[in-house]
Amino acid sequence: MIVFHKKSYLEDTEVKIAVNSPGFQYGMGFFTSLKFIDGQAQFLNYHLERIYHSCRVFNIPFNPIDINKIIENLMKKNNLLESRIKLIIYVDEDLMGQYLIIPQNLIINKYEKNLDSVAVDRGDLILNHHKSLNYFDNIRMKNTIRENFDDLILFSKKGQVLEATTSNIFFLDKDTLYTPPLNLPILNGIIRRVILESQDIRCVEKEISMNEIIDFAACFLTNSIKGIIPVKSIVYKSKRMIFNCENINKLPSKLLML
Repeated sequence: MIVFHKKSYLEDTEVKIAVNSPGFQYGMGFFTSLKFIDGQAQFLNYHLERIYHSCRVFNIPFNPIDINKIIENLMKKNNLLESRIKLIIYVDEDLMGQYLIIPQNLIINKYEKNLDSVAVDRGDLILNHHKSLNYFDNIRMKNTIRENFDDLILFSKKGQVLEATTSNIFFLDKDTLYTPPLNLPILNGIIRRVILESQDIRCVEKEISMNEIIDFAACFLTNSIKGIIPVKSIVYKSKRMIFNCENINKLPSKLLML
């Protein structure tokens, strides 16, 4: 696979990252995953806005480049019509932000998910709001998912719904969507933002208790690759709550096509 690293197009096996770079040693850097489909990188401006914002917040110097053109070139060089694109900005040995852009196989499955639940103590670290390269805790939790479950819904010690391991979460009640607010330790996902900005449905940011979720008509997860992912059930304190996934079909068609 041909990737883009620093200023060059290289075979992935030719990429070299210095062992003393903070990006390698400490996970200093950020990433975003986006979908290239139908001839374009979806919501690229939102992805760039978020990753550049993270670099500025943490004082990582970087030089903006024409990411759209680079992605188009990568698609041509790899003879791909669609792809999952992983865009990374990491801190190199000279303390400069460097780009690594990797095309990956695009695999989309939207089957109904069964979620287990787990309490987490994320404190008030600012890093919770940024998609950093130190993603170990998310992957660790994903690797602990019990048999017959697809993901975990994370909740705070106070019982507040947060998010899933790699997705945001929404609940539907009649004609209104609800999702946890950004004052909680969650990531502002791209599809989350798209839905909140949509004029096609009312969407409210609201703190949601785990004890409340049984009252909603439907539940779904969102991320940039899979769009909207229906949730069939959530287990909380050994109780399984079932959701009617057919209710998700009542969402505006623009959202269902994400």
